[in-house]
Amino acid sequence: MISLIIASANPEYLKKLKDNIAQTIGVQYELLITDNKNQKKGLSQMYNEAASLAKFELLCFMHEDIEYMTYGWGRILIDTFASRTIGLLGVAGSTYKSLTPSMWVADGILGDPVRVNMIQHFKYTSVSPIQHRINPLKEQLSQVTTIDGVWMCMPRYVFEQHRFDEELLPGFHGYDLDLSLQIVGSYPIYVTHEILISHFSEGNPGRDWMDTILKVHQKHLAKLPLNYAKLPQPIMRTSEKNALKVLLLDLRRLGYSLPFRLAIMHRFKFYKVLSVIEFIKFYHKILFNKLVQKKTGNYKISNEAIPNEIIC
Repeated sequence: MISLIIASANPEYLKKLKDNIAQTIGVQYELLITDNKNQKKGLSQMYNEAASLAKFELLCFMHEDIEYMTYGWGRILIDTFASRTIGLLGVAGSTYKSLTPSMWVADGILGDPVRVNMIQHFKYTSVSPIQHRINPLKEQLSQVTTIDGVWMCMPRYVFEQHRFDEELLPGFHGYDLDLSLQIVGSYPIYVTHEILISHFSEGNPGRDWMDTILKVHQKHLAKLPLNYAKLPQPIMRTSEKNALKVLLLDLRRLGYSLPFRLAIMHRFKFYKVLSVIEFIKFYHKILFNKLVQKKTGNYKISNEAIPNEIIC
């Protein structure tokens, strides 16, 4: 009935998940597990190879550090896909995908775009678990633009048309965003509010993650932003300004140079959503702040080369 695909790096997590699946799924399934502990393959390659071996028509890709809280979720999943055409299904997603490079949702977007049904635990901080049930329209399914890769399900025929991009993504980041942006527009993407999972770690984005996100956004630049939230133009503009501020702060925090940050503003065509005056203000603010730091003795610039694909 369902092919479950897991890239495993932690035998303890995997054993707990296998036991949990057996107790909760309620339908016939197969497990396709790749050992990610010692392999040098990226996640996209491992997912593609495992999915190519699947014998069932419904494919589910998942992290191993999760727990299913809903009993009989396998039957819910089968009925969900049988009731309508679905390209991709998750438990967390966004109705707006920003022009600004980000994860599946960007910080600062107005209009409550997030749709989530998940209990989030925290591995890197002492924050208590948070039960995210964000469903303002009280839907069973919310149509979104992008989903989180913690849990993703799709029909085999969609996978055959939209495989994970091994060439662009040889590592372990960006696969969920890229897959969402491949599929959106061809097939609808949804978040289900009927299946609840617990996730036992949060993201910890660094430079590898940021480099990958920039590449994914460049690949799909022509279709961004995606406004399924139907935000009015002024709200979109304010949202993108907010998200751009966050991005520029993150780039600076991660040590990206001034020329790189200025090039990013051009390359990702923020003038598509900002007015010309706003774009110029942002540009000069970055430049001015850096020059002020130089005069006060705090000037520091990273030595990374700007990739050719980013240079304007």
